[in-house]
Amino acid sequence: MRFPVFADLDSDQKKVFSESPENGAILIVGPPGSGKTVIAMHRALRLANLGGKVVITMFNNTLARYTANFENLPSDVQILNLNQWVDQWYRNGFNTSPPKDYSVRKRYKPYDWNQIKNDINNADESTLCRLNWGNLIIDEGQDFTCAIYKALTLLMRRIKDNKPSLTVFADENQAIHNQNCAVGDMMEILNTSIDDSRLWRINKNYRNTLAIAKFSKHFQMLGLRAASLPNRSGLSPKIVFHEDLESQIEQVIK
Repeated sequence: MRFPVFADLDSDQKKVFSESPENGAILIVGPPGSGKTVIAMHRALRLANLGGKVVITMFNNTLARYTANFENLPSDVQILNLNQWVDQWYRNGFNTSPPKDYSVRKRYKPYDWNQIKNDINNADESTLCRLNWGNLIIDEGQDFTCAIYKALTLLMRRIKDNKPSLTVFADENQAIHNQNCAVGDMMEILNTSIDDSRLWRINKNYRNTLAIAKFSKHFQMLGLRAASLPNRSGLSPKIVFHEDLESQIEQVIK
């Protein structure tokens, strides 16, 4: 698989790459098809070349496997889904499994981020040092809960020297569950703003043709902040309605 190289990026994407701070918290917001994952991979290369440890994490395991094929990715850059990273990170700091929220009445028990936040708040200096992730890049950050960001930013505040960095790429249009953290809440928790180059917005749609982009824009949540339309032409999208699951499956097979 070939990801766009740096020369393929447009001026706005290159600006995010070159002008965003290397330390602290950074938030990059963009609608579907605007190249957030591509910029995330190039930011990982930039931070790795500066000598830092880099971890890229995302909620979706399929996407994590997909991006793991990025060409020329240094061996010291890890790509993990959320569960893999949290298990590794928390165990490295506390030498035990991360706490789960057993109040949730589901077979899968999510992590108890309020307890993790308390553990970070009570951690001694040596534990904080082991919890230092170096450079953490979160892709599809809208699929994570606000409690995660509150815990991570607490750790960033508590570590005095060689502070970790946190880069979050997010899009409210692509949230996959109703427990996600809204972009406005992320901005407040991460304390990001345009004034200090810690908040970036990218708007151009590179993924779709003009016809598909016009159709999909109807369903986007952000109105004027939705992706600007691409120039690439193509066939108009076709909408197919089915009365039952069997006919849907047959259509997909065909």
